[in-house]
Amino acid sequence: MAPEPSSITLPCYEEALSKMLPLADEIHALLSASFPDDTTAAVRSRFATQLTSSVVLTGVPNSEVSLLLSKCEPLLESVQSKLWHITRHIHLLTPKVEDGNNFGADVQSLVLKFVQEKESLVSGYMGDYATYFWQRGNCMEKIGGPRWRGDGGRTVVEEEVKVGSEGDDREVKDEEKTGDDDAKDEKGGSDAKGKKRKAAEPVVPTTSSSTTSKKTSSTSTKTTTTTKTSTSTPNHVLPDYLSYLVSLDVKWYLYLKDSLRQAADSCLMVKDMVEKNRDKIEHPKGPAEGGQNGMSMF
Repeated sequence: MAPEPSSITLPCYEEALSKMLPLADEIHALLSASFPDDTTAAVRSRFATQLTSSVVLTGVPNSEVSLLLSKCEPLLESVQSKLWHITRHIHLLTPKVEDGNNFGADVQSLVLKFVQEKESLVSGYMGDYATYFWQRGNCMEKIGGPRWRGDGGRTVVEEEVKVGSEGDDREVKDEEKTGDDDAKDEKGGSDAKGKKRKAAEPVVPTTSSSTTSKKTSSTSTKTTTTTKTSTSTPNHVLPDYLSYLVSLDVKWYLYLKDSLRQAADSCLMVKDMVEKNRDKIEHPKGPAEGGQNGMSMF
């Protein structure tokens, strides 16, 4: 006979419950050591003193916030994992739906919903952590300009130039030379001979229009790509950008502090809720899974 699914998840469930209080103690220790009882104004003043224009232009991150992130993330991951194990086991203990004697099942469902909400809360904090680096990196790019952009400040410009082939140029020059020789002959001859020539020969049209036609028909397009590199680098930071960076660091400092508090409270509250209702969680229909067994309200 195959074992019940809940019997497979039971060891992880018991271990997760046993880790709730130690995790809460570890989080409280980190709060006491890394988050002194400072006011928001005190934190802002400390960060503003560290964040000067020269520091910002070198791209140095806020070491205090970065260090706190590296400490908070594994703790919240551990809390989320333990809450997930508790949620899974309680869900597998849910009895089949039937009429009557559902008081224990209602209590079990209430506890399950509470644990799931706490797990979602902790997971949400963890998912937001990466946003800090994205927000701060965008601001640093604005401040540093070309030096922090991925293209290194280079601008690529493409120009289209219409040019003719070498053979066409020679042909055009020969035609222009022929036209000039004909003009000289007409001017150098006598008036009578010129009149006689004009009467005997048809008028030859000029080659200017055909030359233009050939130039137009034989032209080709040449694309030239020019890369321009900006060498100018800012030597100062706008006060508003500095204020924004300070406010951003303060916001995430307080956010990390709040996430740890919420994680510690989740451990304590889930432990308390499960222990107070352990009988109804594990036996929602009573020890014999049927009958009244003291579960009736009447």
